[in-house]
Amino acid sequence: MRIVYVDFDGTLVSTNMTHYLFHACVLAFQATRRAGHVLRGAALIASLPVLFLLDRVSARARDVYFHKLYRGMSASHFRLLLDRYWEANAAQRTCDAVLSRVRSLAAQGYLPVIVSGSTRPIVEAWRSRHPFFRAALCTDMEIDSRGLFTGRAAGEILVESAKVTAIQDFERDNRLSVEERICIGDSIQDLPMLSHATRPIAANPSPALAREARRRSWEVLRGSHA
Repeated sequence: MRIVYVDFDGTLVSTNMTHYLFHACVLAFQATRRAGHVLRGAALIASLPVLFLLDRVSARARDVYFHKLYRGMSASHFRLLLDRYWEANAAQRTCDAVLSRVRSLAAQGYLPVIVSGSTRPIVEAWRSRHPFFRAALCTDMEIDSRGLFTGRAAGEILVESAKVTAIQDFERDNRLSVEERICIGDSIQDLPMLSHATRPIAANPSPALAREARRRSWEVLRGSHA
């Protein structure tokens, strides 16, 4: 079995977790005119300095803090908003160079899998438009009995070394004997996943990852988003 694992935010798409939630708040307000959506968007903007500082310490700590901003949001409504968002933005937000490479690898028999710290509704709304990605390993959010997000992850947050654990679990649970494992990422936070690959590819890498890719003689894939 040959598999290609691809990071999502920054690699497949030119977006991040704050971007999705803010635009979901905007779309929700446009549809309902409810002040609660404005307040959630304002809370997100106010949290940006804290998220920036936490990102410099730990991606997991950053995401634990960020997930609290989901608290009380309807999970089903959030997915509908994301479907609307990707319908309008998928073309210009998707990186053609990375998508084309993955399509080519899929045609050669590789199994394409997304590996992302982004929450499942975000990734699955995009993946529904690109079904050749056969699976998505991502962060699941806890949902209460009313169908509302609790503001906590339901399980592991898939950042940094947790991506490697998710890959290992996926291969074990599906009884896959892997002869080649390509991993594609853009950030230094993807370093554990890329180091786990038999063939790592740094896609539009951050300066820190670009330095590491040069040091290790990894392939670097560059290309603008659509």
